[in-house]
Amino acid sequence: MGNGFPYSEVLFILGGAVYIFLIYLIIKRLTRRLKLEFNLIKAEENKRQSMFLRGLAHDVKTPLSTIITYSKALEDGIVKENEVGDYYKVIYSNGIILKERVENMLSLTTLGDEGIFSIEEGDVLEEVRRFIGENYSWFVKNDAFINVEISDDAKFITKYDKKLFARVLENLLQNRVYHNNKPVNIFVEWDNKDKMLIIYDDGVGVPEKIRDYMWDPMVTGEESRTGEKLRGIGLANVKRIVELHGWDIEYDGKFKIKIKNDIKIKRQKNKIIKNKKRNNKKTT
Repeated sequence: MGNGFPYSEVLFILGGAVYIFLIYLIIKRLTRRLKLEFNLIKAEENKRQSMFLRGLAHDVKTPLSTIITYSKALEDGIVKENEVGDYYKVIYSNGIILKERVENMLSLTTLGDEGIFSIEEGDVLEEVRRFIGENYSWFVKNDAFINVEISDDAKFITKYDKKLFARVLENLLQNRVYHNNKPVNIFVEWDNKDKMLIIYDDGVGVPEKIRDYMWDPMVTGEESRTGEKLRGIGLANVKRIVELHGWDIEYDGKFKIKIKNDIKIKRQKNKIIKNKKRNNKKTT
């Protein structure tokens, strides 16, 4: 090639240029695909947020409208004397429902905050027995019969937040009553091999069509949400509480909570210990 570049060097430069160009095309294609996927995820998230806000508005509006309507009727004196007591009962019951829904909404937004744990070492199976024993009459009154298939001597000692765990039990067990035809049989089991608490019933169960997103806030398996109690936010709270403990939960026709050691709880405990040490230093 005379005084120009050697042939091999020209090929090397051309090859390098082609290689860089191909990398550019690949990066450009990947960037475009990532942008498309990001937009799809963002659109889905916006859709879920919109559904969540509509659900919140509906859950508050329904009992609130009932309270306002019944209160207005009493104020205007258009209620028959023998019906006044029933009107007050409706107002009170809807006030309780409204209170529970507001509390569930607040808990959903605060469960991820630091310092919410009140960790104690205890027997989770004894906690299950205690909760069922204290609420047994309520279940019987509502035509629900609980079968506790856990041996009396079974124990599982671990560190957990007793109040949050009680909320998990309350939601999972009481929802078996609220969302089934009566009577209903509820079963509570303990798989000692896999360290798994299992809760299920002989009712309708969670519909197949919503199982992929049943843990999202405001999801319901019923066509009508009117008059629902502890619905929509409950399972989202259950999942968050379980995950905050470092446990796992799944549903395959049965609710299964796999209880295991929790790194987050250990870290939280370390923070508590460090804070105690600091406080001790200050006082000395």
